[in-house]
Amino acid sequence: MNPLKSIGLSILIAAAVVYASDGTVVERNGGTPDVGTIEQWGITWTFDKPLSKDGSPGTYRYGRFVNGDFWVHDEDGTVTITTISPAKTTIQQDGESFIVDGSMINPSELSPGPSSSGSKQAFDSRVPFWDESLCVQTPKTLSGIQSLITARSWRLGENGCPERYVGMKYALRPTLKVAAVLTCVPSVPEGDAFRPAYCGSDTKIMHRANEMD
Repeated sequence: MNPLKSIGLSILIAAAVVYASDGTVVERNGGTPDVGTIEQWGITWTFDKPLSKDGSPGTYRYGRFVNGDFWVHDEDGTVTITTISPAKTTIQQDGESFIVDGSMINPSELSPGPSSSGSKQAFDSRVPFWDESLCVQTPKTLSGIQSLITARSWRLGENGCPERYVGMKYALRPTLKVAAVLTCVPSVPEGDAFRPAYCGSDTKIMHRANEMD
């Protein structure tokens, strides 16, 4: 396999790894303003108003898909995220600067070839096909069915860091340590609904657990 294509696929494989047991919701943080946060796998999204399980006035309603990922809903169909932690940041490696810990909204299916004509990514600039213009800036308003994917990157030398990718100058394999997916939904999903696809344009909720034998 082309090494560039393999690296690109590794990004989305890492982003797809989600474990249902993790996640913490703070419906109201008691601050000024009093807003809600959702944390999963060390990634925290902060909203512009509180959260509630029943969508009470002045809050976003939230829940979880059957696989454990979070969804958020408001009656007007939009959800605003004020901060993301970790935020996109710059690190030093091999005497050069790189941007890591990026976030994207519904990235295109990653199918790069040997040229730069393939899809782009904004998670980590050490990986090919980097495009910083696709990196989410906060505050950010999601609408309809949109999935926000936030990544945490490995730092070279940290405990557990994977080896460098053979044939690539800077990238690790995998380069992403973990990623979490938050989905804005226009209506409240069924309790056994699976999360919709977070890549591409076909983002409707297609399957439920009761369809399984």
